[in-house]
Amino acid sequence: MPLPSFSAFLPFRLQGVLALALALCGTASSTLDAQPRVTPWGNVTGMLLEGDLLAFESSLRVVDADWSGYVQSSKYNWEGKPSFTQEGKAHVVRHAVQGTSVYYTTRVTDTGKGTARIDLQADLQSSASSAEVFYTVTLPAADYLGATLEFLGSSTYEPCLLRDRTGERVVVARVKAKGFRIVTARRSFELLADEETEVLVRQDLISQPDYLNDPQPRVKFISSDPKLKAADFQVYLRLPSPKASGAVSSFSGYTLRAGGVIDREPVHFQVEALRPGSSFAGIGGNFRMQFPELDGQVVDYCLDTLSLAWGRVAFPWAEWQPEELGDASEKVLSGGMSPSFYAQLEIARDLARRRIPLIASVWAPPAWAVDSTVKIPKGVKLDENKLQKCADSIANWLVFIKRHYGIEVALFSFNETDYGVEVHQNGREHALANRVLGETFARRGLSTKMLLGDTGACTSSSHKLVEPSVADASLLSYLGGIAFHTYHGLTPEALELWAASARKARLPLFCTEGGPDSAAHRYPLIFVTPWFAQLEIDQYLRIAATCQATSIMPWQLNADYSPLQGGGLYGDEGPLRPTQRYWNLKQLGTLASGAFWLPVSADRPNISCAALGDRTRNAFALHVTNNGATRKASLSGIPAGVKRLRVYVTDETRGMQLQSVRSVVNGALSFPLEAQSFTSLISE
Repeated sequence: MPLPSFSAFLPFRLQGVLALALALCGTASSTLDAQPRVTPWGNVTGMLLEGDLLAFESSLRVVDADWSGYVQSSKYNWEGKPSFTQEGKAHVVRHAVQGTSVYYTTRVTDTGKGTARIDLQADLQSSASSAEVFYTVTLPAADYLGATLEFLGSSTYEPCLLRDRTGERVVVARVKAKGFRIVTARRSFELLADEETEVLVRQDLISQPDYLNDPQPRVKFISSDPKLKAADFQVYLRLPSPKASGAVSSFSGYTLRAGGVIDREPVHFQVEALRPGSSFAGIGGNFRMQFPELDGQVVDYCLDTLSLAWGRVAFPWAEWQPEELGDASEKVLSGGMSPSFYAQLEIARDLARRRIPLIASVWAPPAWAVDSTVKIPKGVKLDENKLQKCADSIANWLVFIKRHYGIEVALFSFNETDYGVEVHQNGREHALANRVLGETFARRGLSTKMLLGDTGACTSSSHKLVEPSVADASLLSYLGGIAFHTYHGLTPEALELWAASARKARLPLFCTEGGPDSAAHRYPLIFVTPWFAQLEIDQYLRIAATCQATSIMPWQLNADYSPLQGGGLYGDEGPLRPTQRYWNLKQLGTLASGAFWLPVSADRPNISCAALGDRTRNAFALHVTNNGATRKASLSGIPAGVKRLRVYVTDETRGMQLQSVRSVVNGALSFPLEAQSFTSLISE
């Protein structure tokens, strides 16, 4: 996680925005009826209709004058302080477009089945005069290629046929109208503005397509993409431009309607019980302690009610040895360290007491360990001339906590060295650090091994960091695992890269920081938003299915990104209680230790699945995220010896609720798969 974000937004994070939103949540319609899916940056990413997602995305775009690219309302805009609240059936977002003088307030109101009202105020400063500002809707080519787009409120323009113009980078249509409508055999979409405006239609490829799961506010138009046969369509509705001087407040309103055929086709799951893969130790958790007044209650609740297989803590290296000579051993024993230092020590001791193996990670190194002559965009470089001193310092801490507190760390890492949070390394530097630290740990009699990677992203680019270490057989004895975080990437191709490296190095693979959004703490309402919880558990199942992870460790199981609500967290003074995200974790971790991942497939889209089996105790589990409407499901290939399966469901209203008990006949059974749910079939 990016270090500056934790302290920079603390006052904002403790406001009562979540408490207010939770008080009003009961007035909102169920997502299973119909609801626009609104993000904390104001984009609408589809309409849920009876649980089926009708895909599109709205955004506010500031387009370069030469149409070479744009900046849009987007995730990972770290500028300013965003606001994301719920007021009855409306979600309200206040933020700015990154790197521009465009500030906006978006109110998206659920107005009934398949409809929404969007009210937008954009404050445009004079410095934005060289750019063009639009409210934009992106429509998937898979749904609308070949359809006819009709312009609303205009009798002088012919409808526009959406034929494939991928790569041409041209304006397909430019008209004056109040909006547009598209109707196909399976989908319909309409956006009607309150006032007539200029409407542009394009079909451009972009440098950060959705399939990369690497959203950035700044995007470039490109001419080709080997992975996309056809680009999505974009419809731009122009906002008033600022004058030569001063500022303009632009007010615009839109009525959105979306409909379509609901996909209720039955799904079949096929398990290959005779092909067991890697073992699953279970879910884990991160415990980077930062809020002493709130952390303890969340940690205690999670440790007492979740079965954890791994824990990850922070090593406050800069406080342990702030100067190049000496360390803080005596100071630690005499009680002279900071409260946060002892908080990290105590959680490590608690985890060790519970026999939960530990990963220790460094965020900020001491100044003496940094090469101040090297300037990089983000993070710092360790001084290679002092790398042995760094290794000795870290080993001293590991020996100290083992001797005085009975804590032995299983794995050690520098956090997110691909991004420089805070130590930055390339592949060569990563391999060198693994060698020097690994040799030092072994020489000091420690069982601690190096954790390879621990990258901020699961992408092919971040994977390059681990390639030199995996290729060097002489390093493997110092390595104890390989790991990534989930905030970027997670494409099937990228997941397979990491899985292949784990197999080649014969290392267990960890997801050491799980979650869809590393900026989520900035808009805490998202933690109790159903689509976010569903997206998170869907990511975990895709990781399990492809990578056969040893442990999946959400960020995190304390007050920061808490899976609980209440108890003063983010201003919610109600009783401490679990959220949908908590129940997802508990359900995923129910059958773990001793079970092996089993290959499993589904024959319908928008469904993720993973399976576990343990023949020694006739144990079996199938985990499924249904990201669509309610449908019938069947399962075959259940291991011999498994006679009955209990069906549990977690969604926006139920937490690991037992729905039924199903009997297995000839290795098969059928069961209902409910809309927008996480369903698990677990042997009795």
